[in-house]
Amino acid sequence: PLFFLCVFLFSMADGHAFADVLEQMTATRDDKSRLRLLKAWIGDHSVSCEQTIQLLATFFGLGDCTVQAAVIIYPKITDKGAFDSVLAKGFKFDEERADVRKRLNLS
Repeated sequence: PLFFLCVFLFSMADGHAFADVLEQMTATRDDKSRLRLLKAWIGDHSVSCEQTIQLLATFFGLGDCTVQAAVIIYPKITDKGAFDSVLAKGFKFDEERADVRKRLNLS
Protein backbone atom coordinates (compact mmCIF):
# COMPACT_ATOMS: atom_id res chain seq x y z
CA PRO A 1 0.00 0.00 0.00
CA LEU A 2 2.81 2.44 0.77
CA PHE A 3 4.31 1.93 -2.69
CA PHE A 4 1.01 2.79 -4.38
CA LEU A 5 0.59 5.84 -2.18
CA CYS A 6 4.07 7.03 -3.17
CA VAL A 7 3.33 6.47 -6.86
CA PHE A 8 0.02 8.32 -6.50
CA LEU A 9 1.63 11.25 -4.71
CA PHE A 10 4.44 11.38 -7.29
CA SER A 11 1.95 11.49 -10.16
CA MET A 12 -0.02 14.21 -8.38
CA ALA A 13 3.15 16.24 -7.90
CA ASP A 14 4.06 15.76 -11.55
CA GLY A 15 0.53 16.86 -12.52
CA HIS A 16 0.94 19.99 -10.43
CA ALA A 17 4.33 20.65 -12.02
CA PHE A 18 2.75 20.36 -15.48
CA ALA A 19 -0.10 22.69 -14.55
CA ASP A 20 2.40 25.19 -13.16
CA VAL A 21 4.62 25.21 -16.26
CA LEU A 22 1.59 25.39 -18.55
CA GLU A 23 0.35 28.42 -16.62
CA GLN A 24 3.80 30.06 -16.76
CA MET A 25 4.14 29.41 -20.48
CA THR A 26 0.68 30.82 -21.15
CA ALA A 27 1.55 33.97 -19.19
CA THR A 28 4.88 34.43 -20.98
CA ARG A 29 4.80 37.15 -23.64
CA ASP A 30 6.94 35.71 -26.43
CA ASP A 31 7.82 32.37 -27.96
CA LYS A 32 11.56 32.59 -27.36
CA SER A 33 10.93 33.04 -23.64
CA ARG A 34 8.48 30.13 -23.71
CA LEU A 35 11.13 28.00 -25.38
CA ARG A 36 13.69 28.89 -22.67
CA LEU A 37 11.17 28.03 -19.95
CA LEU A 38 10.34 24.73 -21.65
CA LYS A 39 14.03 23.79 -21.96
CA ALA A 40 14.58 24.49 -18.27
CA TRP A 41 11.51 22.52 -17.18
CA ILE A 42 11.46 19.47 -19.46
CA GLY A 43 14.79 18.05 -18.30
CA ASP A 44 13.29 16.75 -15.05
CA HIS A 45 9.86 15.80 -16.38
CA SER A 46 8.13 13.48 -18.81
CA VAL A 47 4.89 14.24 -20.64
CA SER A 48 2.17 12.54 -22.64
CA CYS A 49 1.28 13.42 -26.20
CA GLU A 50 -1.85 15.17 -24.92
CA GLN A 51 0.27 17.31 -22.59
CA THR A 52 2.67 18.01 -25.46
CA ILE A 53 -0.23 19.33 -27.53
CA GLN A 54 -1.16 21.63 -24.64
CA LEU A 55 2.41 22.89 -24.34
CA LEU A 56 2.67 23.55 -28.09
CA ALA A 57 -0.64 25.43 -28.00
CA THR A 58 0.99 28.12 -25.83
CA PHE A 59 3.24 29.13 -28.73
CA PHE A 60 2.07 31.75 -31.21
CA GLY A 61 3.35 29.59 -34.04
CA LEU A 62 5.45 32.30 -35.61
CA GLY A 63 8.90 31.31 -36.75
CA ASP A 64 10.61 28.12 -35.75
CA CYS A 65 9.91 28.02 -32.01
CA THR A 66 7.00 25.57 -32.10
CA VAL A 67 9.01 23.11 -34.21
CA GLN A 68 11.96 23.50 -31.84
CA ALA A 69 9.65 22.91 -28.87
CA ALA A 70 8.35 19.65 -30.35
CA VAL A 71 11.90 18.47 -30.95
CA ILE A 72 12.90 19.35 -27.38
CA ILE A 73 9.87 17.61 -25.88
CA TYR A 74 9.97 14.44 -27.99
CA PRO A 75 12.59 12.51 -25.97
CA LYS A 76 10.48 13.05 -22.84
CA ILE A 77 7.19 11.78 -24.32
CA THR A 78 5.95 8.65 -22.60
CA ASP A 79 3.53 7.53 -25.31
CA LYS A 80 5.51 8.10 -28.51
CA GLY A 81 3.15 5.77 -30.39
CA ALA A 82 0.61 8.59 -30.33
CA PHE A 83 3.03 11.24 -31.62
CA ASP A 84 1.09 11.58 -34.89
CA SER A 85 -1.65 13.23 -32.82
CA VAL A 86 0.88 15.87 -31.74
CA LEU A 87 1.77 16.56 -35.35
CA ALA A 88 -1.88 16.68 -36.41
CA LYS A 89 -3.12 18.88 -33.56
CA GLY A 90 0.01 20.86 -32.77
CA PHE A 91 0.85 22.15 -36.25
CA LYS A 92 -1.22 23.92 -38.88
CA PHE A 93 1.04 23.37 -41.87
CA ASP A 94 2.40 20.26 -43.56
CA GLU A 95 5.79 21.95 -43.87
CA GLU A 96 6.04 22.24 -40.08
CA ARG A 97 5.05 18.61 -39.59
CA ALA A 98 7.63 17.53 -42.17
CA ASP A 99 10.28 19.68 -40.47
CA VAL A 100 9.61 18.05 -37.10
CA ARG A 101 9.76 14.57 -38.63
CA LYS A 102 13.02 15.43 -40.40
CA ARG A 103 14.67 16.83 -37.26
CA LEU A 104 13.63 13.75 -35.27
CA ASN A 105 14.59 11.31 -38.05
CA LEU A 106 11.03 9.96 -38.18
CA SER A 107 9.68 8.56 -41.41
